[in-house]
Amino acid sequence: MLIIISQDSSEVTTNEVIDWLNFYNVNFRRINGIDIVLRNFMLQEMIQNSNDINVIWCRRTLSYENLNKLLLNDRNHFDIDNYFKKEIFTLIFYSLAQLKINSKTVINKNYFLFQENKLEVLSAARNVNIDIPDSYIVSSKKYLSELFQTGKEFITKGISGAETICINNEYFSSYTVDINVDDLNFVSGTFVPCLVQEKLDKLYEIRSFYLNMQFYSMVIFSQQDEQTKLDFRVYNLKKMNRVVPYKIPKDLEFKLAKLLKKLKFETASIDLIKTKDNRYVFLEINPDGQFGMVSKPCNYFLEKKMAQYLTEKMNNQ
Repeated sequence: MLIIISQDSSEVTTNEVIDWLNFYNVNFRRINGIDIVLRNFMLQEMIQNSNDINVIWCRRTLSYENLNKLLLNDRNHFDIDNYFKKEIFTLIFYSLAQLKINSKTVINKNYFLFQENKLEVLSAARNVNIDIPDSYIVSSKKYLSELFQTGKEFITKGISGAETICINNEYFSSYTVDINVDDLNFVSGTFVPCLVQEKLDKLYEIRSFYLNMQFYSMVIFSQQDEQTKLDFRVYNLKKMNRVVPYKIPKDLEFKLAKLLKKLKFETASIDLIKTKDNRYVFLEINPDGQFGMVSKPCNYFLEKKMAQYLTEKMNNQ
């Protein structure tokens, strides 16, 4: 049996892969993170029959919608929220470990262990000779001022993964933003450490999905829109960025595959930038990245390919 670990909302990709699994008559069960939290008995049934499980696909666990419903109504208690988040995800990861995943064929097992840390990933990329942005950890006004004195331009982003928080029923997501010397007027002498990077002169952005030792890449012409030129995820829904299929150089594919193997990911989304001076610069990896955004515009049919990949793993078992 194939077990799919996912979330019950905001997850079209899993649904479309399941459509193909039904077409191929694959025996599977789906466990959503919310099922573990609210209906733990279903997981207990799975644990009792764990010997019948051949392959586990770690896709996702809990949607923001369900997580917010489980947390306090008064969203200003960030310390309590963070404690409850830790409790919820500790329960989920412990429960899933009871499926004896160490003795199974698991797609993206490291998803449960990977704490998204851009510093760790950037360091690993540099160690396999992938070009990365000049990066600095800044926690003082003095050091930030010294960076500006170099005459370079900079951006800042989170050290950990992208986060969405809710304040008074309004959602706020973290994005990449410009910083300049004027921002020195708004910071204290010391502050929470943040990641500061060189601002790259982009030609375009690249999103690549890795599956079964193949890269399926797409160019995003985000530079042609003021709203998206710094971060394509700040979507202009009225006029979406133009995207086209793309092929990244073979030597870069080899290095990226080496990086993914080092981080123990069988599938992942990778973000890159092609600069005007012809550099391919690595930004980050998202182990559970949506691949529908690459699949459909580029006609890669990745949902079908993922179903075939899972079916092949089942047959090999």
